[in-house]
Amino acid sequence: MSIAVMSLIALVLVFVICAFVPINVGTLAFAFTFIIGIVIGKLKLVEVLAGFPTDLFILLGGVSYMFAIAQINGTMSRITSACLKLIRGNVALIPWIFHLIAIFISAIGAGPAVTTTLLAPIAMQVTAEAGISPLLVGVMLVHGSHGGSYSPVSPMGVIANGAVAKAGLPDLSWTLFLNSLVFNILIAVAVYLLFGGLKLIRRSREEVMSDKLKALMETGSEQPLTFQQQATLAGIAALFVMGLGFKYHVGFSAFTIGVILTLLAPKEERKAVEQMAWPTIIMIAGILTLVGLMAKVGAIDLIARGIGQVATPLTAPLLLAGAGGVISLYSATGAVLAALIPMVPAVLAAVGGGNAAGAVSSLVIASSVVDTSPLSIQGAMLLASVKNMDRNTFFKQLLLWGIAMIFVGTVLSWLIFVVIGLP
Repeated sequence: MSIAVMSLIALVLVFVICAFVPINVGTLAFAFTFIIGIVIGKLKLVEVLAGFPTDLFILLGGVSYMFAIAQINGTMSRITSACLKLIRGNVALIPWIFHLIAIFISAIGAGPAVTTTLLAPIAMQVTAEAGISPLLVGVMLVHGSHGGSYSPVSPMGVIANGAVAKAGLPDLSWTLFLNSLVFNILIAVAVYLLFGGLKLIRRSREEVMSDKLKALMETGSEQPLTFQQQATLAGIAALFVMGLGFKYHVGFSAFTIGVILTLLAPKEERKAVEQMAWPTIIMIAGILTLVGLMAKVGAIDLIARGIGQVATPLTAPLLLAGAGGVISLYSATGAVLAALIPMVPAVLAAVGGGNAAGAVSSLVIASSVVDTSPLSIQGAMLLASVKNMDRNTFFKQLLLWGIAMIFVGTVLSWLIFVVIGLP
C-alpha cells in the first residue's frame, strides 16, 4: 500500500475514531502524521512540518488572545449592548445585520477570512446573549463574507481573476463578483428559514427580549467607559485599520495590540491566555498538518486524477467544482482556486470543449460556500468564538453544513452557470 493511500485512510480514520472517542481531532491527526510521514514514509521532519499551518496558528492565537482580553475587561459586553440597541432589541434582525456587514467589509478589500476573523468574536458574543442559534448567525456571517469576496479589490477576487488571466480566459471579474453575491444571499435566505429565522420573526419584542437580553442592552448605559474599555475599543478599531488598510497580518497585529492592552492590566494576562481557544487551535493545526502530508505524498493528486478519468464535456465542470468543494472543506480556498482555475481550459479541451466562464463561476462558488467547515479558517474562527454551545457539538454542525454545501454549492452552481448558462 502506498503512502498516499495510507494518508487518505488516516484522514478517514481520524474522523471515524473521534466520532466515538472523546479525543481532540488535532492530536489524533498529529499522531497519524508522525506515524505515516516519519515512521513509515521516512520523510524528514522539515518536510512534515511544511504542512503545519503557521499562518493560521498565529491568526487564531492572536485574535482569540486579544478578544479574550476584551471579554475579561467588559468591552465585549458593551459592544453587544450597542449592537442590540442599534436594532432596538429585535433579535430577528441580528443575523441579517452581520450578514450585510460581512458583505460590505469583505467587498471593500478585507476578503472572507479577515472579515470572519474580525466579526466572529463579536457575532458569537451577541448570539450568546440574545439566545440565538450560533449556527444561524455564524453561517450567515460566513456566507455574507463570501458574498463580497470576489469583488475586484478583495484578495479572493484578486486570486481568482489572476488565475483566470493565467488560464488565458477573458476577464470575468465582475461576473464572478455578482454571481457569488447573488448566490450567497440566496443561501443566506435559506439558512435563515432553516435555522430558526421564522421563529424569531413570529415572536413579539417582549417575548424575544429575555431578562438577560434586556439587562445586556442596559449594560453600562449609565456608566462611562473605563480607560481599559476605551483602549480596547481603540485596539479593535486599530486591528481593522491594520488588517484592511495596511494589510498587516491580523494574527500578529492582534497579538501586538493584546500585549499593549495587557500592560494596562498585567494581572489579567493569565486569564486571557487560559481563555484562548487552545482546543480549537490544536484541532485545526493537527488536521491541516495531516492534509499537508497528504499533498506532499500525492494523495490529493491521486483524487484529482481519478476525477479526470470519468469526465465528459458537461460533467467536467461539475467534477472540477466538486473537487474544489471537497478540497476547500479542509484547506485554503484561495490556494484551491489558484491551482484549479488554470486547469479549466485544459480539462475542457481534453473532454471536447465546454462553457469555460460557467465552469469558473461554478468552481469559485462551490469552493467557497463550504468555508463554514471548522477545518477552514472561517469555520475555525466561529468555533473558537462560540459561547452558548458545546464546541464538539458546534464542530459537528459546522462540518455537516460544510459537507452539505459541497453538494448544494456544486450542483446548484453547475446547473445555474453551466447547464442553464446564466452569466
